[in-house]
Amino acid sequence: MRKNRTGAGEVKLPTKGRRVVRNSAHNGNGQSKPELSPGTVPWKEHLSSYRDLRELRFQTTKQNHKALGLLDSEALRDMPYDLTGGGIVVPAEAVPYFKTAGKFTQKKLDLS
Repeated sequence: MRKNRTGAGEVKLPTKGRRVVRNSAHNGNGQSKPELSPGTVPWKEHLSSYRDLRELRFQTTKQNHKALGLLDSEALRDMPYDLTGGGIVVPAEAVPYFKTAGKFTQKKLDLS
């Protein structure tokens, strides 16, 4: 242990040459990348970052509530979305995750 610059108290310093790895995996190039839980997708931060968006509309209120509950699942927690009058706008890559919520229609949104 070494004393800090003011001389008051001691501070633990890491040993030279020691790496600190925080919840990451290596991609083979010596760079670290964040670990993903099984079944998760590295979602982009903003919905506007996606070219292919879908509006999902569920047949019943119960199915709609179940779909909204899926937004808090591990796989979809970081996914951007928007709520419309009775629908959910999501990236096209997310559509398969909502099949467990029930029957729904999907409409491709025209972004032009």
